[in-house]
Amino acid sequence: FNDNIITGLYFKNLNEVDKAEGYLFGGEGNIAKAESKYEIKILAAYAQIRKSITNKLTMDNSIRIEFNDISYIGKSFGYSNDTLPDVNANKSYILNGFKSSLNYKIGSRSNIFAHFSYGYKSGGINQQPYVSDQNRVYNPEYLSNFELSYKTKTEKHYLNLSYFYNKRFDQQVSISAQQNQTDPNSFYYFTSNSKNAGFSRGAELEFQYQIFKNLKLKSSL
Repeated sequence: FNDNIITGLYFKNLNEVDKAEGYLFGGEGNIAKAESKYEIKILAAYAQIRKSITNKLTMDNSIRIEFNDISYIGKSFGYSNDTLPDVNANKSYILNGFKSSLNYKIGSRSNIFAHFSYGYKSGGINQQPYVSDQNRVYNPEYLSNFELSYKTKTEKHYLNLSYFYNKRFDQQVSISAQQNQTDPNSFYYFTSNSKNAGFSRGAELEFQYQIFKNLKLKSSL
């Protein structure tokens, strides 16, 4: 529409067909062959709006909504043609993400930047034949992130100092658990969602200085 507004649509249809032979899924059932079909359909719409509040302060806002559909069919056969449990699963998600940021110009060479964002990583399907139906599908993971930074640049030096904090919700983790209550040896690895939230936080420093025409010092922490 104009220089300050961007809109768009995104579509993806991925079809993956796999055939494999050998020591698969940890050799369960002396597997010799496995065949699978994986289909992922994604339809998303997004928009970004940039607005100059004053001649020094600029705001950016963006949003994305995604419709995500995944399906998986897998069949496995042993050396003696014995079959393992079939895997047939599908799941649909509606996912949302957004970002809001502010950029303030202190002067011609320095500015302060702050942003908050909320994103996602899609869920999926565990392909191990002996994973229980309860653990077959894992859900999306979400991440909220805040960052505050100061940047300044002259002909001789560049400085970027920032602080960040992000928090993970419904974390996707790899675990091992007993899948058959009557079989204590039925421990298999699979992806699941953690009920607890995780976080990371820290600070970053990047510094550059032009000592001579052909010699530059770069440091980061």
